Amino acid sequence: MTEELFSCAKRWIACLLVMMHLTKAIPFTGNHLAFVGSFACQVGAAWCFTTKGIKLGRSQSSVMQSEPTRPSSSLQMNQKFWFKNPLHRSNSMNVRSVLRPSDGAQTRGLTRRSSQVEPAISSQAAPKNLQAEPPQLLPVHEKLSYGILPNGLRYCIFPNKKPAGRFYVNLEVHAGSVDEEDDQQGIAHFVEHGLFLGTERFKSQKAMKKLLRRLGMAYNADANAFTDFRSTVYTLSAPIKGRAETMHSAAGLFGDSGVSTAPREDLAEDDFTGDEEVSEIEGLHVPTDDNTQLVLELLYQMGFKALLKQEDIDKERGAILSELKDRNSISQRAAMEFYKFNHNDTILPLRFPIGKEDQVKNFSSEDLRRFYKRHYYPANMCLYVAGDVDPADFEKKIAMVFGKEPGAPADGSAGVEPGEEDREVEPVLWPRRGAKIVHHDLLDTLDSLPAMIRSCSGVNVVSTPPSQRSEESGGNSSKFHVLSHSLITDFSVSFCAKGNLQTFATLSDMRESVLDSLVGMILEFRVNERRLRSNDPIFNGIGWTYSSSARDGCSMNSFSISSQPRHWKAALEIGLAEAARMAEHGVTDAELSQAVTTLVNHFAQQATLKDSLESSVWMRRIMECVQAGDQVMDAQKKFEILADISSRLTPMELSARAKELFQAVTSYVTNDMCKAFICMPDKSPDMQDFSHDEFLKIVAQGLKDPNPPESLQVPERLLDESHLNELVAQLKPSIVSKHVDEEGGTGIVMLELSNGIKVSYRTNDSRPKEFRVRISAAGGRVLEDEQRQGQAVAASALWVNGGCGGYAAEVVSRFASMWGLSYDAACNSEELHFDMLVQATIDGALERAMGLVWMFLQRPNLDQKALERFKIRVRRASQSLDKSVERKTSKLFLNMMISPDHAWRLQELRPEIADALDVDDVRAILFQQIATQNLEMVISGDFDPQELEKALVRYMGTLQRTEEKPLREEIREKLRLKFKGGSMQSNTEHLVDDTERSYTIMGFPAVNRWGYLADVDAGLSLDFRDGEGLAHLPDALSSGRPYCKAMHVSRSLSVACDVISNRLFEEIRERRGLVYGISFRWRPYRLIPGGYCTIDFMPKAHMIEESIAAVKECFHRLVSEGFSLDEFEAAKSPLVTKVKETEKQNVFWVQLMEDLGNPFSPKSLHCIQDVSAHYDALTKEQVEEVVRRCLSHGMEHMIIATGTSGPEQQGMPSMEQG
Repeated sequence: MTEELFSCAKRWIACLLVMMHLTKAIPFTGNHLAFVGSFACQVGAAWCFTTKGIKLGRSQSSVMQSEPTRPSSSLQMNQKFWFKNPLHRSNSMNVRSVLRPSDGAQTRGLTRRSSQVEPAISSQAAPKNLQAEPPQLLPVHEKLSYGILPNGLRYCIFPNKKPAGRFYVNLEVHAGSVDEEDDQQGIAHFVEHGLFLGTERFKSQKAMKKLLRRLGMAYNADANAFTDFRSTVYTLSAPIKGRAETMHSAAGLFGDSGVSTAPREDLAEDDFTGDEEVSEIEGLHVPTDDNTQLVLELLYQMGFKALLKQEDIDKERGAILSELKDRNSISQRAAMEFYKFNHNDTILPLRFPIGKEDQVKNFSSEDLRRFYKRHYYPANMCLYVAGDVDPADFEKKIAMVFGKEPGAPADGSAGVEPGEEDREVEPVLWPRRGAKIVHHDLLDTLDSLPAMIRSCSGVNVVSTPPSQRSEESGGNSSKFHVLSHSLITDFSVSFCAKGNLQTFATLSDMRESVLDSLVGMILEFRVNERRLRSNDPIFNGIGWTYSSSARDGCSMNSFSISSQPRHWKAALEIGLAEAARMAEHGVTDAELSQAVTTLVNHFAQQATLKDSLESSVWMRRIMECVQAGDQVMDAQKKFEILADISSRLTPMELSARAKELFQAVTSYVTNDMCKAFICMPDKSPDMQDFSHDEFLKIVAQGLKDPNPPESLQVPERLLDESHLNELVAQLKPSIVSKHVDEEGGTGIVMLELSNGIKVSYRTNDSRPKEFRVRISAAGGRVLEDEQRQGQAVAASALWVNGGCGGYAAEVVSRFASMWGLSYDAACNSEELHFDMLVQATIDGALERAMGLVWMFLQRPNLDQKALERFKIRVRRASQSLDKSVERKTSKLFLNMMISPDHAWRLQELRPEIADALDVDDVRAILFQQIATQNLEMVISGDFDPQELEKALVRYMGTLQRTEEKPLREEIREKLRLKFKGGSMQSNTEHLVDDTERSYTIMGFPAVNRWGYLADVDAGLSLDFRDGEGLAHLPDALSSGRPYCKAMHVSRSLSVACDVISNRLFEEIRERRGLVYGISFRWRPYRLIPGGYCTIDFMPKAHMIEESIAAVKECFHRLVSEGFSLDEFEAAKSPLVTKVKETEKQNVFWVQLMEDLGNPFSPKSLHCIQDVSAHYDALTKEQVEEVVRRCLSHGMEHMIIATGTSGPEQQGMPSMEQG
């Protein structure tokens, strides 16, 4: 159950693989500033961090990645802030921040400042209200309650009503993998699993599951856990009152379902009908509908009364071994190599949380109990609560439930003392608990640790002597290491320097962190500008990160560069020249002004959204702050202090800090603390001249005599409003039709402008001063043919990568960053999309956003430089295709299922196709799609409807691009996808690797979103549109409102996806142990008459055929015989709840409103009214009928593709056809 840990790892490794180019490039387009991260830092994060999402703070990062093969279709925007919040420093790493250098005392050539000796702001620059005697603590959030029980248990409580009626409780045990002995590697993670298998009060896993149902909870989503180096955390979430009908889950909404590795519901067990096992707990006299105390009792039982029986341990061992095998990828092995190199002076490389396979196979229940009794006691724990709770009431319940446990370890050892002196101080001053990780390279500075970091008496100090690296072949040494592998296709290097762990607690910390954020942002500006000005940027990515990690016990300064192997010298020189330019010449006035504008505008928006954050977000933030010794702050106070600090900074101050920060990399040759970790392809002809000496030569060249920076001039407005005034006077744009959905209750307004553009909008204040825009154009890849392959894909990439309105791409990118505008474009098989996220706290935000949209639609710059960059990305993606068993298998599957005339539309572009593209052809296909009669615009968020309509008329109404030829007829004719039909099985060519892995995709053609399937060669055709041919359809909703038959098939199959996934996981993985992971997905098209279903899994290498047979049998039985009511409710209830909660989100409404104005779609307002009520109205019989009618052909038309990798070369692909 390290799923949360490893889900973070997957995100980090995904970023890592872009830098190394092991998988398809992550989609970045246009002004994308999203963090990709340095290779070394990312692989480090993959092992020990659990943070999700973006947290801006004491970790700074600036990483630039070249554009991708295809733009992202996600509503997660491109123009993201790269920086960490200098006002909330995360001790862990995520997709924006990695490791950063420390700021403390002098350490082996690195300059650092210590927060207890430096004033927050100089007296000459600081206002009186910010001048303070050091250290002046930052103000704690006034809503945070905290305390320590007499037995030493700490707790933090944060009341928050989003979502209403729900609360989250996390129990952190300060014991992780570094607390293990040499013969216990993996036992902390095993104990984590074991606590879900039964306790004194709840004797078995079945009894615990019954309790969770009683509490309205679901495994994985509401009850889970994760283990890292220094801690194990148990996470529970439940409604304050109620039962399973209010279950909260992360189930998919639109036919997509995933399965985690945590314990699953036993779908075969009887329904739970009574409360006697959970309502009469000794000492608990609470109403049966009050869940808060029951959740605390469950955590208490798990924390102190776990049974850890041998038979349960043996049963769970297989799941843990599956996790271990599942994670053994090239990225994981690279992560291990990075830790061995950069942290070889610590215990960390010897204590990865997943453990060692040979030891995991032999742990006994007694082994687990020994670790449990030693480390699970109140003074070694902290309880976190966030949600719709009364803090005073919850404090009483915590004391009642947990106060009865003795403070000392159950094995009689001394343990950590409770800490009486800490009861009156806020959490930022609590001594750090958990193992103290000693970095021997930093021992000479341990006495200089900031005053805010204090250790508890009795804390476990984990130390191991630094390993002595010998001079091995390839020139590897204590500060230079090369990792080469056949699955690595690109060159990358990370220069890393460790420092002491830092906190974010004082005004001085904040000021320094603001400086660091601005430095990193300006570096990002420069790298992005260099990239966008070039037709071949040479580098794939250049990035700098500066982070402090409580879990690693250090801070890290990292500067990373990646490139294609043939460009390694030039890229290394370019990247180091940027570092040297920053260190030697600092920043300009214009750069400082632009960066400050960006930073302040962003945090103004964060302050506006402070009451819109969900409790799960607060839970994560508070935990990270307490773990790292950081202050928990109110967003408005953060913004006020940050704005004051930023307004008083000078280029001289920032330049001095930049020199300090980049000293590590610019002094690499002479600095013993800075190390270089290099990844490169094995036996690449482009790397034959690589050597340590040659590397040092290029380093010296790159750092020598850097040129001073140039300032990019960015106007406050890009669009000439006087020209727009002339257009308004000339064209007299207007709204020609308007309809408000008052009866349906959605509040959606549908408009048509005089130039033919269709608009749907809906106000939503769930996120104040923020709104989303999506512009859709029918077409996409259906407009391509054999002669025009790749043109639509290239058009979407060039659209946002070439600038607009006559302004260069780098100017548009900088403008959008400064004014809180995030945009992206995507092309799929049916449509072209342009998405924008607007932060409306800034004056004139609506006009700036609409002006930018106008320029992208009326005057896009599609230049040759952007096209050449696109071609390079296609070549890179193609080179990495054969290095991924998953991608190779997916390609084979689509080629087997789709007719050759159409299969290429679903495939990645081939380099020879991209190389033949011409700018004029790409421009023509883009202009063909963005004709006003073919445009649909949807908007959801917090705005004034009257102001929006005025802006729509002024900006969208003056667009003048008409159809150059009858596009509608062409699209209607081409909206089809031809399937081969029939069954077929084949294997990809074996991929040689160090580790055995296998991946299988089984699938078949299926209906589209509306229940329609055509164009199958075998004569298969299905048509259940509007519920035609189905016997079981609801007559009406429970409210009496009419039932939408048009969406019946779609919603039924969405529920069915979870039913099928759960059954497959339970039978194929849990009971039979044939696979490491498995899930069922329905992938419907919205306009094309068809779609397809897939079952993808990772079979054990020696059980591939057995696994395929078992999956076939299980799927066939479910489709033909149906499923139990318990299985149905376990899938439907979380989905209904998820829909209810998602109905508050702008992204949800943007997706719902899309296609309301599309002439090729049958969607109407009725389809998106009462969405959750429609899911709730579904019955088991209705879903079973849809499954039988829509999926029963699957066995006759099953396509099976399998890919394998391993050390031994196997035979060539085989083909079986039925």
